[in-house]
Amino acid sequence: MGFDDFEGLPDEPTNGDWARYSFYVLNKLKTIDDRLITIESAIVDLGQEHAVFKDRWKYVNIAWGFAVTAIATVASIVTSIVLKMS
Repeated sequence: MGFDDFEGLPDEPTNGDWARYSFYVLNKLKTIDDRLITIESAIVDLGQEHAVFKDRWKYVNIAWGFAVTAIATVASIVTSIVLKMS
């Protein structure tokens, strides 16, 4: 049952139209509820993905820190060797 089913109904429903209006309103509320549940599920999924990404990013930062430390150490050793040779 769509909105088109209610074209031609009076603005104020008569006794016979109350059931149709009620059914229409309940259908719309159910549709809204379904959409809210879908949005809520998407938010929960996004939160879970963020938690996984955050954990993985922590390890990337640790690895990057080790890499920078290793590069700085090698550069320091090479610099000291070059300075001793000159």
